[in-house]
Order: sequence, then structure tokens, then C-alpha cells
Amino acid sequence: MNKINLFKPGLVIYCSKSHDGNMSKKYGNDEIVQENINNFFCDIKIDKKYCQNYHILNSDTICTFDELADYNFNTDAVIITKPNQYVYLAFGDCIPFVVYDNNKNIVGFAHLGWNSICKKLHIKLLQELLKTYQSKKENLMVYFGPSISANSYAFPNPAQKNMVDWKEYIRFENNLYYIDLVGYIINDIKNFGINETRIINNNIDTATNKNYFSHYRSVHQGIPEARFIFGAGLKNK
Repeated sequence: MNKINLFKPGLVIYCSKSHDGNMSKKYGNDEIVQENINNFFCDIKIDKKYCQNYHILNSDTICTFDELADYNFNTDAVIITKPNQYVYLAFGDCIPFVVYDNNKNIVGFAHLGWNSICKKLHIKLLQELLKTYQSKKENLMVYFGPSISANSYAFPNPAQKNMVDWKEYIRFENNLYYIDLVGYIINDIKNFGINETRIINNNIDTATNKNYFSHYRSVHQGIPEARFIFGAGLKNK
């Protein structure tokens, strides 16, 4: 994907790449990482003072942008309702998940790891938009950012192998279980009532595409850990 994608009337989705540098202070010098972050937002022409980062819980917590108090705020998903509000996280294989109501101009943003997926955070975010903001299913668009694919996400003994609803999204090969996280989510949201024509999956596998950092690739190839930025927000019309 490009660094920044604009979807009328107001959705903005943005993503850094490996050549932009590591975006996680957990895996790099604080000053260098901050410079990378500042340069990235300058490059995509988004004023960083309107952007917020947060800590994930790997659970199913949802909040609004206005509830984000500071960098130490903990949540798994954020709902944005006003222009000039942007959120971002550092990713390295987990799934960036964006839901956009193109009628009400509201965006939901979530970090989906396997635990959050098992807790159905993707469905709970959709439900929150319908319940609290009176969104309609036919107005919702779902966008998947770069993440690890089913051809790369393999483990000898994953928790999902004993879960009935994962059966169709796991294949066993060469003594490893390959897990299709995105396929599982897409099936869920289609069953929820989101038309497949409104589901955008870029099919970028972070484990094999070196334009993006990958935890899985770092572990298996013995290379330094790093993370890329993925975020979303609403621009002024």
C-alpha cells in the first residue's frame, strides 16, 4: 500500500515502510525512533499534534478518541468521530483493522492479535458503531492493513487447534499448524452482515514482504526487531 490513502469524504489511512525506519521505542533508541516518527508524519503532511498513540491490552477494550488521555492510555480499539483526530500504533505482524462509516464519517481502529480475535474484538467494534452511533451495516467499509498471512503464520501447538470455530482456518503441514487469521475475521464480519464488496484486504504478508517489519521474520531469521506505523483518522473536508 502507499504511505497514505484517502477515502472520501474524510477517512485517512496511513502506513510507514521499512525505509522510514523503526517506529517502536521498545526496539530502538528513543531519540532516533522519535525522529523517525516525526519525519514520517511530516512526510505524509499530518500534524502530529492531532495524533495519539496508545498501549494495547491484547483484549477487547474499546474507547473513543476523546477518552485517550495520554501516551499511557490502554485500549485495543478507538472510535473517532471528529475531523483532525488520528491514532496510530506500531505493528509487526498483527492485523491493523479499520471500520469506516461513510455516511456518518466515523472511523473505528483496532489492533487485532490472536487473543483479541478470539475475543471477537472485530465484531464488538462493529456492534459498538451500530449501537452507540446508529451506524448501518450497509454504510460500513472494512479495511485490513499489512499483516502476517496464513502461509507464514505457523506454530507446532497453537491454542486455536482446539477451538471448533477455527477448524476451517487451520491447516496442518510438515508438523506445523498454519493459521488464517484474516480469513477467520472476514468470515465473521460477512456473517455479521458486511457485504464482501465493502471489505478491502491488501493481502500484504509482513513475514515475506521486506517493505514492512515483521516479528515473525525477525525471530526466524535472527534479524533485529523493528515495527512500522499504521494508523487512521478523519481529515477536514
